[in-house]
Amino acid sequence: AAERRALVNRAMVISIARYRPKPVDCPTLLIHTPARREALCHPVRGYPPLLPRGEFVEVGVPHSDLFTGGLASVCRACDAFLQPSAARVPASA
Repeated sequence: AAERRALVNRAMVISIARYRPKPVDCPTLLIHTPARREALCHPVRGYPPLLPRGEFVEVGVPHSDLFTGGLASVCRACDAFLQPSAARVPASA
């Protein structure tokens, strides 16, 4: 059992190392905290190459406060991002 576990674990390590995600070519909003800016917004290893039409918004609170103390900022970012889309939706009768 231990040998099988080791083989499965090794296969997972190889699979993860070889995985190359494909870019998502649609408008995308990525909300992040100051602590994650460098990693998430890195021009090579971060999300910009994967989200060519992405909008990156930093909310000035710790991650644990995104949906409490930072909720108003998150909502403003979502609203600003969605406004152009909402303008294209026809009004209901």
